[in-house]
Amino acid sequence: MKVLIAGATGFIGKALARAFILRGDQVIVLGRSKAKMKFVFEEPITLWTWIDLETHSEPIDLIVNLSGENIGGWWSKKKKEKILNSRLAAIKRLIAYCNRQKETSEKSPRLLQASGIGIYGIRGDRVYDENSPLPEDPDFLTEVARSVENSASDAASDKVPLLIMRFGVVLNANGGMLEQLFPLYKYGFGTIFGTGKQFLSWISRTDLIKAILFLSDHPDLNGSINLVAKEPITQRAFSKAYAKYLNRPLWLRFPEFMVKILLGEMGETLLLGSQKVIPTRLLEAGFDFEYPNLNYYFSK
Repeated sequence: MKVLIAGATGFIGKALARAFILRGDQVIVLGRSKAKMKFVFEEPITLWTWIDLETHSEPIDLIVNLSGENIGGWWSKKKKEKILNSRLAAIKRLIAYCNRQKETSEKSPRLLQASGIGIYGIRGDRVYDENSPLPEDPDFLTEVARSVENSASDAASDKVPLLIMRFGVVLNANGGMLEQLFPLYKYGFGTIFGTGKQFLSWISRTDLIKAILFLSDHPDLNGSINLVAKEPITQRAFSKAYAKYLNRPLWLRFPEFMVKILLGEMGETLLLGSQKVIPTRLLEAGFDFEYPNLNYYFSK
């Protein structure tokens, strides 16, 4: 296939682009800076900026959109606007490209749009899958995910084949949450946040990339699909497993009020919020996880 990846220089996009290349697909990476993309990718690869996207019209089979401001950091009003607007702007421009291709070749690319399990809200130990009703009292990440999915649904209304990928927390030693936590745990400062009873719905980056490739090969799949491991885990259990993996003690507890004071709404949502989400549709489609549970992940 000819695959366009938007947001390919990020933690997920780099690995995804290389996975498509390794299996023989032709890859175009889309980003703001060709200099940055050249620095990230040594492989023979086509580089487009967003301006290039508006001038090219060559047929593409698949678009994977991972674009968007990182959700980490203090959620100021300006940061929140960047998180939301960066995602909506990218979707709008990619849909416009799909429509231009459809006019010239009568065939639209299929769009795989990244969203998040934040759309289910913070719901304690209640289990959620793709068939669960969405919350009526959304928090910020719920509102972002809803806006993203509603905007992407415009593609479906324009007869652009669409699949929404709802990501859980992605684990890999070389990026994301584990890279940020590693220095603390390495020096014996691993901690349990709040009660530790809140659920973490996670997926290894290996399985995430494998799942996106799987979805790209199943054009019959549409709608929304949760990309999370089969077994969510509590924050306490995660902390114990990671400390054991690094052979370090776990003796600190970060109380809720300190998380709220030091990290604000971001910390309250991401560290204290509980989401117990399962990948019903991915399993029904026949996907086989390499890392079905966290203990197995840390044993490898």
